Amino acid sequence: IVDLCAQKDTVKILQSLQTAYPFAQSPEEMQVQKCLGEQNEDIVKRALKLLVAPLSKKSGDNPLVQLGDVMKEAQANFDAAGIKMCPDELSAPILHGLLSSPELESLILGGKGVGAGGDGTAQLLCKDELSQKQTIKLVEDSLGMKALSLTIDPASSVKTAIIPAAGFGPKLFPATKAYRQELFPVVDSQGSCKPMIFYIVDELLNAGIEKIVIVVQPNELDQFERLFQNRVEARNAKLLDQNGKVTAKRIEELGRHVSFVVQNQQLGLGHAIYCAREVLESRSVPFIVALGHHLYRSFDRTSCVQQLLDIHVKQGSNVIGLKVTSSADVEKFGAVAGTVHNNTGLNHSNGMDGNEKLALINVTKCVEKPTQEYARQNLQVNHCYFGESQTKENGTDTSYLTAFGLYLLNGRIISILEKSIAENDVDSRGMVGLTPALDQLRQEEGKNPNRDLIEHFNNT
Repeated sequence: IVDLCAQKDTVKILQSLQTAYPFAQSPEEMQVQKCLGEQNEDIVKRALKLLVAPLSKKSGDNPLVQLGDVMKEAQANFDAAGIKMCPDELSAPILHGLLSSPELESLILGGKGVGAGGDGTAQLLCKDELSQKQTIKLVEDSLGMKALSLTIDPASSVKTAIIPAAGFGPKLFPATKAYRQELFPVVDSQGSCKPMIFYIVDELLNAGIEKIVIVVQPNELDQFERLFQNRVEARNAKLLDQNGKVTAKRIEELGRHVSFVVQNQQLGLGHAIYCAREVLESRSVPFIVALGHHLYRSFDRTSCVQQLLDIHVKQGSNVIGLKVTSSADVEKFGAVAGTVHNNTGLNHSNGMDGNEKLALINVTKCVEKPTQEYARQNLQVNHCYFGESQTKENGTDTSYLTAFGLYLLNGRIISILEKSIAENDVDSRGMVGLTPALDQLRQEEGKNPNRDLIEHFNNT
């Protein structure tokens, strides 16, 4: 942001432009209305889309380059309409001198004036952090203006999450015979007792997810609707203390983002995700899968969901949350092998003990519920920090990285699952699993070095 350190008469500019309203009396005034109306609306919409678009290394597809062009277009439109209305102020020689400066050409992608126009303030879109520093130095030292750096972190384009919640839950039987495991009560650090799925939905919304679809069994839909769609009866609401009233209001907020899909046959996790395919805008759109019967909390100050979104923005890859699992328990989970990915481009806070617990793994293998022997021979992850809980057996690491129920996946996974269902590619129990589909996704997208399946490890 550049203060041009010049003078302008804002009142005069606004009075000149306001002569075009409410009714244009000349072609010039019609052009002002068009510029400040439909042209401006179109530019704002395009700019917003570019601000959340995934980054690309190809110049023609790079949203930053396109955003720079939109800024130039906005200035050109305003010049064409405004200068005729107030030439003394909107000719703005200092502003246009800055925007057309040969010294800045190699540092910026675009620029425009701010506010009412004239020689007041300018926005410059720099190519990168180094260019930003060089631009500020040039503007202040050579042009005698003042500059303020502003960095906008890229936003995630992931807006949809699917929560599979239709499984029987045999590990928690017979409790699951009476009640859905996703609705089991869990007491938080404040002493409030909430259903397990509340914490999952709450974390998703706090991370910017806008649409959450819960996959349920047909005879259990009413239980979830009662939680998220039905308000507390007035007579019962009066009995709540202040914390209870706050929670009730929050549940109503969550419910506005929640919808349901029924899985008529319980044919596995992969099948449950496939049942929710219609909620996705297209099969090229990434989405989150968060298992409804898993609870997780990060030692990092950034939530697990937010970490996955941050990695996706930086890396553009599929991401899976991982946890450290002992050899004795590895047979219970989907597990991975891979190599450490060092250049994360991330800056998350450290763990509770002050040691960094963050690592990215370029996955080379995904296996569902491997045996201990298979894991020992095939699922070692070299040079990865596992924490103090790591154990050794005969000098060999016996801790492994396994999924804990949180995934960020490209919509391509739906097509892979669809093929598995059509070909009856199921496991020994007749279930359509997710892990085999993940491994196929890894193989397909791993052919492109920028699309490797990357897994995120943070102690939970």
